[in-house]
Amino acid sequence: MATPNRACRFSLLAFATLSCALSGCLFVRHSTRIVREKEAVHPIRFESDQAKTVFEAGVHQLQAHKETFGGDVLAVPFVCWRSHVNELSDNAVYNDQESACDLNGDGFISLEEALAYRAKVEDQVTAMNQAKAADATGDSKGSTPVARRPNDLKPPPGLIH
Repeated sequence: MATPNRACRFSLLAFATLSCALSGCLFVRHSTRIVREKEAVHPIRFESDQAKTVFEAGVHQLQAHKETFGGDVLAVPFVCWRSHVNELSDNAVYNDQESACDLNGDGFISLEEALAYRAKVEDQVTAMNQAKAADATGDSKGSTPVARRPNDLKPPPGLIH
């Protein structure tokens, strides 16, 4: 037969164990690392102000839908949860999109190149929005393959991005 002192100790131990188990992690940390943070914007020449406006509107639209990529998680149950993800800097996104827009690589963006780039961006953003809507409803059947990151409009091979 258990003595009252022993039963009290057991109750306290059970309470402490349940409190720790149900309370979650003691230390939680999440961070976002900015990739290519010190990259400067490349100088670009535009055929006209209209070409510049069309290009920058496309870049702005992609930056509004910028998503994270990569990263890792370290978890020790009930003790800690540490995670991080990577995100391209705004300058890196701008430079990557400039390389994607400048189809002939001459450092000069014509109105035709800017309009073609903007059409690609609008298609990509539409696909991203459709994928998010499908994820929210749990319906992934019949959805179109989606480019998940703004920098998926990649520059020509051989360029560092």
